[in-house]
Order: sequence, then C-alpha cells, then structure tokens
Amino acid sequence: DAEALARALTGESRAQGDWGELVLESLLATAGLTEGREYALQVDHRDEDGGHRRPDALIYLPPNRAIVIDSKCSLQAFFASTRASSPEEREVDLSAHVASLRAHVRALSQKDYQAVVRERTLDVVFLFVPNEAAFHAALSREPSLYEDAFRQRVVLCSPTTLLAALQVVSHVWRSERQALNATRIAEEAGKMIDKLGLALEAFDELGLRLGAAQQAFDHARGRLATGRGNVLQLA
Repeated sequence: DAEALARALTGESRAQGDWGELVLESLLATAGLTEGREYALQVDHRDEDGGHRRPDALIYLPPNRAIVIDSKCSLQAFFASTRASSPEEREVDLSAHVASLRAHVRALSQKDYQAVVRERTLDVVFLFVPNEAAFHAALSREPSLYEDAFRQRVVLCSPTTLLAALQVVSHVWRSERQALNATRIAEEAGKMIDKLGLALEAFDELGLRLGAAQQAFDHARGRLATGRGNVLQLA
C-alpha cells in the first residue's frame, strides 16, 4: 500500500490533488473548525459569463468574509529531486519544482476569486503546499518566491503555517460566539428587568385597587352596621 501511494503521489497529478485535500481537511479538523459552519469544501461559484470557480476550501470569517485556499499544486518535480542520482540532476528537478509553483501562483492570481465568490474574500488566496519539505525546498532554492507570490496576491502556506492561521480563525470564531452569547444574555436580562418593572407596576395598581375596594367595603359596612344612623340601629 505504501509503494502504491508513493507511485500515485509521484506520478499522478490527480492523486496528488486528492492527497493535498486530505491533508487540508485534517488540518481543518485539528484546528477545531466545523464543516458547514466555519468552512466549506469544493463549493462551486459561477461568474457572469457562466465560468465557474471551485476553491478547495472557503474558510469563513465573521461577519461575512472568507479565505480562499487552493491545495492543487504539483509536487512531481520535488519528489523527483529526492530520487536524483547526482547533485546536478537534483538542482534541475528543484528548479522545475520552483517553476511549477510559480506557474500555479500565476494561475491562481488570474482566477480572481474576489469577483466570483459571494462572500467578501480577503485580497489574497492561500496556496497550500501539503508537504513541508517541498515548501521549504522551494523557498530555499528561490528565497524570493514567497514575496513574488505575495505581490500577485497569493500566499504560500505549508502545513505548519496554515495550521497556525486556521487556529487564529478558530479563536476568532470562539470570541465571536462568546460575544454573541454575552449580547444575548444582556438582551434577555434587559427583557427580564423590563418584565419585573411591569409586574411591580401591576402590583402597585392592584394595591391601589384593593385599597379602594377596602374603603368601599368599610363605607358600605358602616352604613349597614357600625356607622351613625346605620340600618341596624334604625331597625
């Protein structure tokens, strides 16, 4: 099974894409995010011309923002560099690895997710490199790669850096829910205080009415039995 996986990852771009998505989903779960609430996977969006965009993941941010993450990058050249038989061959493979990432950065920058995705996306797209070694190998081979990508509004992420960003998102959502709960508690407390005030007003009114009723009762009883010239004395 391990050999089959290795062959798939080194020879099939589709298998690499599926593997990258699995790593991404694992990081989302590790960060404590819930699908359908804090993020969505493979959501299809169509532009005005009928074209579609399907980012690997949309990470939601309150109140109505989203981070676009793409994990479909080829690592074939990097894996080839790990099997190179000479330093020269390894350098050629690493150069091809950097060129592959640059091409993917250009492709992402041209997709213009901000104009298609209905949520207000950040001004950058996260390009997820699902292999830590491949990420660092590219930056070691070409230190300017990260800055060049950022100028095209693409942020390169490794599993470690993406997990850190996702944990920040998780913290933002926890704070948002706590603030929302505090607001709801304050609203319910305000409603309760208002109801108590109305109840006290009702009791005050009831007291006044009971007092008036008592006075009417005493007045009627006086006329009947206890007052001057009451009915019983006349009888």
